[in-house]
Amino acid sequence: MADSTHPMRDGRLRVKPARLVMMLCLSVTLTACGQSSEDMLSSARDYLAKNDINAASIQLKNALQKDGTIAEARYLLGSVYLQQGDVPGAVRELRRASELGYPAREVLPLLSRAMVLAGDFDRVVSDFANTQVDDAAAQARILTNVGDALLARAEIAAARGFYESALVANPDDVDARVGLARSMLFAGEVDAALAEAEAIVAQEPGNADAHGIRAEVYRVQQRRDDVITALDAAIAGQPGAVNYHYMLVSVLLEQERFEEAESRLEAMKRVARNHPGTLYLQAFMDFRKNNLEAAREGVDEVLRQIPNHLLADLLAGNIHLRLNDHVRARQHLERVVARAPGHALARRSLAASYLATGDAARARETLDPLLGAEVQEVATMSLAGQIYLASGDFERASDYFAQVSAANPEDVRARTSLGLARMAGGESEAAFADLEAAAALDETAAQPDVVLILSHLRAGEFDKALSAHEQLARKLPDHPQTHNLKGGILLAMGDQPGARAAFEKALEAAPGFLSAVVNLARIDLAENRPEDAKARLEAVISQDPARPDPYILLADLQRQTGASPADVKATLQRAVTANPTARVARAALARQLVITNELPRALSIAQELAAAEPDDPTVLGVLAQVQFSMGDRQQAISTLNRIIRLQPQSPAPLLVLAEVQYASNDRVGAEQSLRRALGLRGDWLEAQQRLVVVLAEQGKSNEAVAVAREVQQQRSEAMIGYALEGDVHAAAGRWEDAARAYASARERGGATDVAVKEHRSLLGAGKQDEAATAATRWLADHPQDVGMRAYLAEQALATSDFEEAERLYRAVVALQPENPLILNNLAWVAGQLGKNDAIALAERALALAPESAAILDTLGMLQVEAGQHEQGLSNLRKAVDAAPDQPVLRLNLAKAFIKMERKADAARELDEVIRLAPEGSPISQEAARMKEAF
Repeated sequence: MADSTHPMRDGRLRVKPARLVMMLCLSVTLTACGQSSEDMLSSARDYLAKNDINAASIQLKNALQKDGTIAEARYLLGSVYLQQGDVPGAVRELRRASELGYPAREVLPLLSRAMVLAGDFDRVVSDFANTQVDDAAAQARILTNVGDALLARAEIAAARGFYESALVANPDDVDARVGLARSMLFAGEVDAALAEAEAIVAQEPGNADAHGIRAEVYRVQQRRDDVITALDAAIAGQPGAVNYHYMLVSVLLEQERFEEAESRLEAMKRVARNHPGTLYLQAFMDFRKNNLEAAREGVDEVLRQIPNHLLADLLAGNIHLRLNDHVRARQHLERVVARAPGHALARRSLAASYLATGDAARARETLDPLLGAEVQEVATMSLAGQIYLASGDFERASDYFAQVSAANPEDVRARTSLGLARMAGGESEAAFADLEAAAALDETAAQPDVVLILSHLRAGEFDKALSAHEQLARKLPDHPQTHNLKGGILLAMGDQPGARAAFEKALEAAPGFLSAVVNLARIDLAENRPEDAKARLEAVISQDPARPDPYILLADLQRQTGASPADVKATLQRAVTANPTARVARAALARQLVITNELPRALSIAQELAAAEPDDPTVLGVLAQVQFSMGDRQQAISTLNRIIRLQPQSPAPLLVLAEVQYASNDRVGAEQSLRRALGLRGDWLEAQQRLVVVLAEQGKSNEAVAVAREVQQQRSEAMIGYALEGDVHAAAGRWEDAARAYASARERGGATDVAVKEHRSLLGAGKQDEAATAATRWLADHPQDVGMRAYLAEQALATSDFEEAERLYRAVVALQPENPLILNNLAWVAGQLGKNDAIALAERALALAPESAAILDTLGMLQVEAGQHEQGLSNLRKAVDAAPDQPVLRLNLAKAFIKMERKADAARELDEVIRLAPEGSPISQEAARMKEAF
């Protein structure tokens, strides 16, 4: 007979209502049903006495559900949360307990501790620095926590004062002694810190923090094994201390003991699997193993829990950098640089991101503060070499790579980069030696292939470059730079369709790869399709509107294609609107506003940037530019001096300061700034060139020559030092010395300008025959040289030798048949000689440059002389309309009117000539004589 009350029926458990109520009560640990809040609080105390904090936590929550105003329950739950590692929960409950009136001597030590652990250092100092409680031990704990907050803010002396005050209140406070030891360590008193830590361990052998300080001291002393032993002791003393697990794993990673680090990380997970420190280390491990997606997910979770986690931002930036997501990489890295401007890795990573997208200038600006350091890291010098190589500054690139190679002669990348820099700078023999050394060190490295490709490209050996590229493609088949480089080879070969296809493949490999976008835009421009080039950048913008770089590149493209300054400004304004916090976009807009003469707005933006980033040299550079443009040169100089104080080892700001001083007619100040720059970098050619000019203008020609000869010693095979010396002698009228210097420059590869200066100096020295011989020799060696022939034609005109001028101009026209200015000059000379083709030559010139006032003037005068009065007069008027402030054009128009016997019109133009021309000038005097002749 079936029992209808049996709990099992049809295989399912049936529970009577009364029993269900009883089971529900049991499910809340037999307390929530029928107990008062005081009973549950008492039960929680019992569990805490037994160290069963989980059961205590449940009871306390139940008690607070019934009565949320129980101050002791809030206090105890806050203390439980603190033990469990729930710092935000601890802060919340302890603060509520304090508000409910729980005794300050009990709650404030724990609350201040929890706030320190939460990283709320500023509030700890503001809320508790002056707190007084009626218990010496509690007072000591509060003072110690304030000391910890100050130490976290790097205010070491102030922190030490609070630790010492804590020990006055309670000489037995171990935490205060630990803090004091740590402050000694941070102050560089390593031996004193170790002695204090050892004394604490002797008093309390299991004190984890004392062992932690010992580990930190051993780390400073590079006692690698002792660091591990001390951290093991710290973990043994406090197994749940996440910070010591974290430190142990970090140290093992530093020591490249990766397997041990992974094993210790697993132990850390058993203690606190979801702790931000654990998640960060796992993300770092994944990053090291190139598990980038896992690393990204892990670090994103860390930043979700702790948005201002500096190391997580740094790791996230580098993860996105490796993923070629430069927008997000820079978002993270810029936050790190803003909070820690001197962080070398953050600056290097940010600079590397800019370099990867083809913005070598911004990469150089970002890295520059590190280059001012007295001691530079190898990684910084290596990146600097790459940046200067990309900028075309082969000399500086070679300097940095040489330093890297000297620091680590077995470094393949350094030797290879040095070879590339030397090849680019023309030192072929040394370059190939470096490349051979690199290949011997590591035959599998990809960078020697890149160097070889580029060296063949520079030599015009395109087939060999393609062959070398095949080796690179086998090693890095899917890398966007591989396709980008192939596009460059094909473009050099004139195969634009093939180059376009290669650049498109680079974009397929990395859709946001700006270098490929820019290269495709260049092809579009070469094919006279500027709108297509702009559309490419607009497409990148539409994919990620908050990314500032494409806007800035689009603005550059607009400038190249003749867009108005207002249109360029509008593009940069779009960048700022899309991402108002993007410093680079706002800085670019401020610079453009200077061009559009909207100086107050430019100043406002620059000042806002400087207020947000007062120690950012790039931002201050923008501010100085705006101040200078507004005519406030003293403020600009003051701002530049701030940059110099921030970068005491960098010569670049001193060069800018010298320019401002020069523009302010402060030649002495400019000289001093340039000498300071050269004191930091004695072979900086740009500073040497400017110093030569400044010295010469002050009449210090001997000192200027000394600088030029120093350049000659540093660059004995280069022409620049000899050309500089020639300029100094020429400025002083020492023509024979100038000619000798220019000859030395010409022998070392000097171009047309040097040959022209040598010829002019020989004429100045009265050596006409030697000048003629020099010119003849130059033209024989350079039969296609247009510049020298044009110069000699001008010399012939100066002596009214029209036949020689005509001969030379016709030779130039044969070489450059579509040069409108040369055609114009030839037309004028032909007119002077009465040649029949004079007007036809001027008409050819005008067809090539229809808006040129000078050509209109020449054609008009020739037509008037030939009796074509109306046509000539029309062209002369057009010339004046095109350049109304040029008195010579009005003088020629007046001459035409006189020839046509229109004296009133002529008088009006002559009056304008006298008004426009400087008083007493030859043209003013001629106009006055013509008017008197009426």
